[in-house]
Amino acid sequence: MLYFLLERYSSRWEIMKKQKIPSSRLSFSIHTVMFMKKQNFTLKRNSRRPSKIIPLFTEKRKESKIFTGKRRGKIDLKNIKEFLITCGDKEYRASLTEEKGNNLIFQLLPQSPPTGGEIRKRGEVSFYYQGKKYLTYGMVYCIEARKITFIMETGFIEERRKETRVKTSALPAKIIEIKRFRPDIINASIIDISRSGARIETRSILNKQLPYIIEGHLITGHFHQIFQAVFKIKNCEEIKGLYLYGIHFEEISPENQKKIDKFLIRVKGKWGKDALNY
Repeated sequence: MLYFLLERYSSRWEIMKKQKIPSSRLSFSIHTVMFMKKQNFTLKRNSRRPSKIIPLFTEKRKESKIFTGKRRGKIDLKNIKEFLITCGDKEYRASLTEEKGNNLIFQLLPQSPPTGGEIRKRGEVSFYYQGKKYLTYGMVYCIEARKITFIMETGFIEERRKETRVKTSALPAKIIEIKRFRPDIINASIIDISRSGARIETRSILNKQLPYIIEGHLITGHFHQIFQAVFKIKNCEEIKGLYLYGIHFEEISPENQKKIDKFLIRVKGKWGKDALNY
């Protein structure tokens, strides 16, 4: 009988918490509920005799820490003369004309080609500040031929790669955690790559402290190779549930390195190149 009462009161206590029912409306003893809470248990439901004690109050799962770059306010954008706006395989050089919160309004420089039409895509803005390069991600909007509105969705990430990188259309990749007995396979996309690392995007949170294996597809024209490498995370930025990770290849075989080198040779110049500092 006692087990039946405890089971019944436990269920009603959970319903009360979800529906926020005042304790004055409860028909059972609050002392019984407090006893159950103190003992930290409930009973298995749908059984005449309880065969197992199940924890009622469990700790929340700890999420991996997300570490990001500098936030707005620490960099005075008005002192920066030139910005590079990248949208897909297009690049535009511009100057900042107006700043409204997260909205940045740019005027294309004379040497930059016009946008050629209306734009509404995800992109990035990069610039140099005190000798260092920074990136920020967001949405690119363009209605007029030589004006671009950029809505920032992230803070400023300091770019540290020394190797030449190339931007890519989203190349499919899989991420595998090394130290797990049955590792999960996480889908990701490679958005730029160099000889020593890459930038990937995924909807899953990765642990900064753990090494992972990346299996990526290098595709351009008729060229298609699959490479593998062990990597560690260098930085991370979140955009509305999408995580952008800067990764560094810790271990890569000569064969896989050759695949990346061939890919870089084929696409270098097609999307442009940029010397960065790792």
